[in-house]
Amino acid sequence: MKKLLFKKIFLISVGVFFAISTKVQAGDVEPINHTGPANNQISTSDTADFSFTFKVPELNITDLNNQNRNKDTIYFEASVDGASINLNQVTIDGATATTVGNGKYLIIFNGNKIDYENKIITKKWSLKSNTSVSSKVFTWKLYDYYTKKEYVKESFTYKTNSNYSGWYFITKGEASSYYFYRVSDRYNSESACSAAKPTYLSQNPGSTITTDCKYYDTLPSTPINEDKPVDINGKTSAVENKSTYNFLAPIGKIKCMDSTGKNEECLSNNIGTYLNFIFKFGIGLSAALAVLMLILGGIMYMGEESIFGKVEAKHKMKSAIFGLLIALAAWALLYTINPELTGQDGQGNAKQLNIDSADITLERTSGGGYFGVDLAKGGTNANKNITTYDTQLKNASQKYGIECTLLKAFMYAESGGVNGLTSPSGAQGLIQLMPATFQEQNVGSNPMDPATNTMAAASYISRLKNTGCNGSSSSSVCSMSNIQYLAASYNGGPRANKQSNSCPNSTVWLCTQNSGYSETRVYAPRVEANYNKLKEKGWGC
Repeated sequence: MKKLLFKKIFLISVGVFFAISTKVQAGDVEPINHTGPANNQISTSDTADFSFTFKVPELNITDLNNQNRNKDTIYFEASVDGASINLNQVTIDGATATTVGNGKYLIIFNGNKIDYENKIITKKWSLKSNTSVSSKVFTWKLYDYYTKKEYVKESFTYKTNSNYSGWYFITKGEASSYYFYRVSDRYNSESACSAAKPTYLSQNPGSTITTDCKYYDTLPSTPINEDKPVDINGKTSAVENKSTYNFLAPIGKIKCMDSTGKNEECLSNNIGTYLNFIFKFGIGLSAALAVLMLILGGIMYMGEESIFGKVEAKHKMKSAIFGLLIALAAWALLYTINPELTGQDGQGNAKQLNIDSADITLERTSGGGYFGVDLAKGGTNANKNITTYDTQLKNASQKYGIECTLLKAFMYAESGGVNGLTSPSGAQGLIQLMPATFQEQNVGSNPMDPATNTMAAASYISRLKNTGCNGSSSSSVCSMSNIQYLAASYNGGPRANKQSNSCPNSTVWLCTQNSGYSETRVYAPRVEANYNKLKEKGWGC
């Protein structure tokens, strides 16, 4: 009887253990209602209003010390035509909202269940997307940061922006290794549009009209640029695609290699995180299997009558204990070699494994000079009238405190002084800003407008003056007073000027072992060469 009683108690204990171990997380709220703009309700320049009503469930006492179950943190994320938008200007319930990930994620709600359990909460927020007038679809979603449960994912289409309705024609131009497309100015009538074509063609030799004068409700979009075919050993093939492969992208689309913990977006997307996960998962799995074998051995021991069965059961339990000790020893060994291998800093704080960003592609913020010219080498596709955009450059220079001639040097390095271009990577306008970078500046909605584009570029360069050296204005290997380092941060983001582990006395972009920054090593000297040439010839502004 005693033996049977002990056996039942053991089996009940095992059942309780598994019930606790496999308990479903309670870290989610109960959605009740949500609202957002409907299709064709707002334009790209209007304010979009959202709301989310939810109930915070009752907290189970066993979850009190488990942050994932006790904490509710609801994130809002949005994109326009697939490109993430900056959310730093959003207001929630009339107050400025909190964002993380450089403005990519908006915190709608952040609280403990113990403070809000059984309460119904409504959050309201508004934002201006300030996106291009040619934008089509706005997509937004709400989800729990800890459990990743998605509450809402919806989209709406923008209504037509009548401010850009009119007559346009589209042209195709030719560079040394590619063809590019441009949209003409807007005209109020077909006759005015037709009359402008001969003038345009005479000012842009080699260009052709691909789409004749046509009426559009909004700013027309252009085809993507085309690489020219080249002849190799008598065979025609396409020019090598200039897009780069993102290391480990199939596993998580790595965007950056920051291991400082300051950038939340990078923290969840760097190679150190993957290694930490692999180590923890392997050790954790070994420990879990050891515990499982210990339990099975105990069940076998309690259930066996023969001495041989009990001996075998004891052997299984000893092996399980030995395996558990090996798993613990492996963790201790990794911690001794480098605490970061286990996700710790040695002081009890979380820290990811620090791995240099060698051979990882740059954080693209501009076009990288795809259409640009080096004035010192007599670039062939530069705008012949070098003062065409001086008024816009001067206005932007005065507003943001950036030297006008320096701003012009960036313009020629990016577009050759030719407006209306979109690079293969998606950078737009005179000074070729990526859509997300353009939107962050909050200066207007049309990146193809010269005044707006130069304002956005000057705004971004002004910000880089203080942050371009991996978050500061200077470091032991970088200074924003140096044009090349400033240009490198404009092209590859502030992390391009991070101190390299592979080349300790150099920045990441200057270290030739980092092939991901080969474009930056061409681009940065080009900006400086243009600046010097503009000064030498008196072509500044």
